[in-house]
Amino acid sequence: MRTLMLATLLVLAGCTAPLGTDAPPTPTGSCMEEPKPTPTADGSDVDAQPYPDPPATFSTDSVREYVEVYESALLRNDALAGQNLSYLEVYVEDLSVTRRGDMYVVRLQSYTNGGYYEREGEGTPIVVHWDGAPTPASYLVTEDRLVRAESDGDDHVSLARLRNGTTLECF
Repeated sequence: MRTLMLATLLVLAGCTAPLGTDAPPTPTGSCMEEPKPTPTADGSDVDAQPYPDPPATFSTDSVREYVEVYESALLRNDALAGQNLSYLEVYVEDLSVTRRGDMYVVRLQSYTNGGYYEREGEGTPIVVHWDGAPTPASYLVTEDRLVRAESDGDDHVSLARLRNGTTLECF
């Protein structure tokens, strides 16, 4: 009987850890920003979008709003880098925010649709249009930085990939 109880305890020992205890993806080292897309096309019909300032205080709602506006600016400015666009739509969807201690992990999907008119020669301009595919991305918002990582083909970004993501802002 003792052997059965001991065997049961050993088998169940790995099942007693609380769910969702992944270590927070704390970035280490000094904060160094990577370059962000900067619109360079001066003949575009679409305006660039400024990157937002971080919220004065962090909460689930303020972080959600900050990341949604930031992702929109990032995609818009990236699409405008080197291209003259006639129209552009930016979509940021399926946001979920999880607080991990004093940090926040934000998961989302985003994409752009847009196009331009080729106006070479005379006659009817040709419309060149694209529909972007939704891309899963995640943000890590800490007291001193904003980090972003995209999925590598899965429907989500792993915490390890996010930990090594691109630092976009240092606060």
